[in-house]
Amino acid sequence: MSQHVTLDELKAQLNIEYADEDAYLTHLIEVGEEAVQLWINRPYEEVLTAEGRLPAPLRHAILIECARLYAHREGETTRTAEVPFTLSALILPYRLER
Repeated sequence: MSQHVTLDELKAQLNIEYADEDAYLTHLIEVGEEAVQLWINRPYEEVLTAEGRLPAPLRHAILIECARLYAHREGETTRTAEVPFTLSALILPYRLER
């Protein structure tokens, strides 16, 4: 899977200026991108812009999901299958119902 969010973008989102966690952050990008793709229920290729990029709302959703995973490394304390509201608002226009 190609990266749609860069390490530098995620580090800016998290206000991280050091390289100690670059490998972990790169892993979070992979996980975040896969999670958002699952939530929209379609391949990213179907929603790419004319320039071959993901739309800004989906890219931001990936950053938010990565930041959420970074903040909750051991998982969250509540059990829910729902997508958080902010993420839902960003991905809903791209979600394909099957």
